[in-house]
Amino acid sequence: MLFILEVNSMDDNNSNQTEPIEPVEPVLDIVVNGLEITLINERIQLINDELHITFTCEKTIQEIYDAFNQGISELEYDGTVYSEYETLKTFNMKYDNIGQQIYSASLQKTHLVIESEEETKFALERAKETLSDEDALQCISIFDLWMLNIKYKKDQRIRYNDVLYKVLLDHKSSKEWTPDIAHSLYVNIADPFDPWPEWVRPTMAEDAYPMGAQVTHNGKKYISQIDANTTEPGTDERWWKEVTEEEY
Repeated sequence: MLFILEVNSMDDNNSNQTEPIEPVEPVLDIVVNGLEITLINERIQLINDELHITFTCEKTIQEIYDAFNQGISELEYDGTVYSEYETLKTFNMKYDNIGQQIYSASLQKTHLVIESEEETKFALERAKETLSDEDALQCISIFDLWMLNIKYKKDQRIRYNDVLYKVLLDHKSSKEWTPDIAHSLYVNIADPFDPWPEWVRPTMAEDAYPMGAQVTHNGKKYISQIDANTTEPGTDERWWKEVTEEEY
């Protein structure tokens, strides 16, 4: 959940200053979590399941923010009881034309916040699956970061060093085969490469070729027939299958 504290100054040199609001008369005192506030023009409103309160207060901004950040378990106003508005969504302060500080706060019920977060998470997961590669490149930040010892699936998209990659083969990630060097396992979506990279002799089991890995060796193309393949292509067809031009 996003918490916002926006303070607008009356300083003429502040280029980001919003227009001062007209002076208003306080009309009613209420108490929120032990903090006495004075409502402005009876401004307690329920809008789209959010509780909005506009008020003045003699305490410091930090004291006011801390009181509202506790949420409101129950508040009675004008014959209506507002209960369980326990999540602070926004908190703002502006000056009116006579320099009076006018505060506004909006709060949500916690279960609504959870539902909203779950809906957002579902939408993001759906977008990661359905976006075209071209559209995915416009919102790289929604994709998961590449991590060690994760079982990745073919066509899954992940981030590594702020670059978006697509998984070419089902495999378990390892530190020896990061997306920027393991061309048989990942492709840089923004800068595709030859899907048949030159074979490099593995130095240990962790950087061996997985089943299905595609390589070029001595001018010929091969596909690994086993997992953890450390053998040299062309030495035994049980380990590497030579592929003709008509087959790829």
